[in-house]
Amino acid sequence: MVRFGGHWSEWLLTGTIGGLYLCSLLTGIETLATIAGALFWLSLPTLLFGRRVKVDGKRLVLEIGWPVTLFRVEIAPEEIIEVVDLERAEGVLPLRYSKPAIPLTLLWIGVGTLGFIIDPRWSFVWFGWVYWGLMTLLPFLFPKKAKRWCVLTIFALGIVMSGLARWIGVEDYPLYVLMTIVIGFFYLTDFRERTVVIVTETGTYFVASLYESEIEEFMESLKRLMSGDGNVPAP
Repeated sequence: MVRFGGHWSEWLLTGTIGGLYLCSLLTGIETLATIAGALFWLSLPTLLFGRRVKVDGKRLVLEIGWPVTLFRVEIAPEEIIEVVDLERAEGVLPLRYSKPAIPLTLLWIGVGTLGFIIDPRWSFVWFGWVYWGLMTLLPFLFPKKAKRWCVLTIFALGIVMSGLARWIGVEDYPLYVLMTIVIGFFYLTDFRERTVVIVTETGTYFVASLYESEIEEFMESLKRLMSGDGNVPAP
């Protein structure tokens, strides 16, 4: 299924969750962490289950929310400024299209590292914060075609986190290296999303799919829509 991301609500939500956890760690107020946890679990279906990108008449329709649509974005062909296939673009730094990923990555890595030091009992949870914070940024630093650098970064993460775990006295510190090795080899496969960036007058959106054929079909539909073809099949 071709799904979309990059809506401001996603950035706001992940930033709020990270900010609440950071405040909880710094102040010791557990209620803040409880609120952040509730937000995470309530929003998890929306973050995991994207909605299919649709063509409604002469507009591209992007929806967010599951099982209920929370936000709906309609894009007319004349509003599209740029379309970039990150896997085929040469000389393009994907990060330029997702600047919010930088502060969010720093926030989540900061929360994970601080939690690792303050409360090592939940070390695997804090490792998850660091990992997912890094994963927010990696696709924009190293697209699918640059998977070697992505894998090396993941391996480096395991070494750093293992060293930190040993330094603070976590007995199972070697597991962090083993985990990142397993994750890294997974990223060596082609089982990664291919992403297309759509830049409009009002925002930047990401359309992605695990299947090459679906993205190709979407790109063809988008070309027909932008060229004014009246017969545009839904992607």
